[in-house]
Amino acid sequence: MRELCAALRAPMGFSELDPAETAARGHRAERLRSEALSHSYRLSVPAKGFTFGRYRSEQQEIELDGNRPLRALDGALSLDLAGIDEVAFQASPAQVRDWNARKRAGELSLVVQFRPSGEPCAGKAVAGIFRLSGEPLSWQIETDTGPVAAADEDGAPLEVGIAPRATAHRSTTRASGWPRHSRRWIAARAECGARAPWWSPSPSRGGACGTSRS
Repeated sequence: MRELCAALRAPMGFSELDPAETAARGHRAERLRSEALSHSYRLSVPAKGFTFGRYRSEQQEIELDGNRPLRALDGALSLDLAGIDEVAFQASPAQVRDWNARKRAGELSLVVQFRPSGEPCAGKAVAGIFRLSGEPLSWQIETDTGPVAAADEDGAPLEVGIAPRATAHRSTTRASGWPRHSRRWIAARAECGARAPWWSPSPSRGGACGTSRS
């Protein structure tokens, strides 16, 4: 988290340095920032870090509560994602009851794929508290057995197992050829999830673990 926010921070001036060194540091800072913005990131938000909103009974969809930021990393990170007010998931009344019970038990999580907006992080770096803004690419509700609901970057509900439509920001197919959110992709992702950091970049190339940079 510190590294990502440091890369997004505005370059500082160094009056005591000669112009060439100042320019070199500025170029390095810009390179780090560009690299950070070129990737998407995957964050698992725990049950206490998000809230469900209104239930649309006619459509059988449940909204996310967009009145507060998403919170993760034991409260150290607050994430403001654009369009969170528009996010909804397909869910029957029985599913909503089950999700709420799992949420109270801490067995439900919200997994978001996003790109940083480019704005510097807010918060207090000294205290290890950060607030980051971003543009969403996908949303998923997950239990310990895998995804149970999904929405695309615009917040529109998707059937689980149906990949979000392709955009200029990401590919819906990994180099392995597995469709994103297919059973094999989900199984591979779950296998490597335990060893991947929460903010692991998800580049356009690489396997389900996203180990290769673009």
